[in-house]
Amino acid sequence: SPASIEETAVALQALSRERHPAREKVLSGVQWLLAATENGTHFPTAPIGLYFARLWYHEQLYPVVWTLGALRAAKKVLS
Repeated sequence: SPASIEETAVALQALSRERHPAREKVLSGVQWLLAATENGTHFPTAPIGLYFARLWYHEQLYPVVWTLGALRAAKKVLS
């Protein structure tokens, strides 16, 4: 399945917090998130994680909160 905003945001946060982050990878993640969210105006949710008995769950705030956290972490790398 295609990447989700939630998964990409979590990965971008991890990349941004490495001791020596790869700036080009961080920038690529930022660009992907901006495109996927239509420059921060559209945050579709995707199922992520397992919750009991193999049920997938999603939360409408996850893509917003995780994208903001990822962009904040990336800003420190790219500034």
